[in-house]
Amino acid sequence: MRNPDTPEVIATKRRLDIFLAKVERRAYRMALLATRQRDDALDIVQDAMLVLVRSYAHKPEGEWAPLFYRILQSRIAAAQGARVVAANHRSIGKTNALFSRIHRGQHSDDALIHNRAY
Repeated sequence: MRNPDTPEVIATKRRLDIFLAKVERRAYRMALLATRQRDDALDIVQDAMLVLVRSYAHKPEGEWAPLFYRILQSRIAAAQGARVVAANHRSIGKTNALFSRIHRGQHSDDALIHNRAY
């Protein structure tokens, strides 16, 4: 069995470790500001780092930063989109429940005012 950890591979791994350590804090702050959720921000940064390492480690070191931040922005946008979809589903559920109560005549004007579906 051949050992894949040639001196070049080891050097690339070290450079990647250094690069990721440098961008980790800023990436986390960007994700946290966008998501306002610590766990989501950590997941996004970890995912972006894994994609960079798995798919782009062979690229020149000078390309890592733009690639990483593009991946990070893509993951942040995906998380925000998922949050919007989830919020829309919750809103639709509330709207359907309200309309169902109205249809069955189980509402009062106060309930309509205080249980807005939006």
